[in-house]
Parts: sequence; C-alpha cells; structure tokens
Amino acid sequence: MSHRSRLSGVRVLVVDDARYVLDVVTDMLQCNGANVTAVDSAEEALDILQRERPDVLLSDLSMPGCPARRLLVVVL
Repeated sequence: MSHRSRLSGVRVLVVDDARYVLDVVTDMLQCNGANVTAVDSAEEALDILQRERPDVLLSDLSMPGCPARRLLVVVL
C-alpha cells in the first residue's frame, strides 16, 4: 500500500448537529489524510463558506434552525 493517504490534501467541511457524528466522521477523514473543518450548525457552515471553498461538503440535511439544504443553494 502507498504511504500517501487517499485523501491527502482534500479539504472537507463536515456539518452535523450531533457531536458524536462530527467526531467519528472527522476522525475517519483525518486518518485518511483529509483536512477537516467540522461545525455543528448550518449557520457556522455558511460563515465558513463565505471565506473558503472546501473540496467536499458533507452535511446532515435535517438539522434544527437554518435548513441545511440552504447550504446546497450556496454551494451550487
């Protein structure tokens, strides 16, 4: 197996209101070389998307407050 991680250099924004999901997904992605930003609300994700563009957005679509589907509108 190659020493280079599969996700080396890939920037991922993970959005989920469940802390345990954020922790597990973040750990899995980082173990494979991804640069992860993890937030627990769509509002925080929208703030981040104003400043930077991740390569991948991984989001829960059923969070309270600001609908996560709004993230899709911003990204698309």
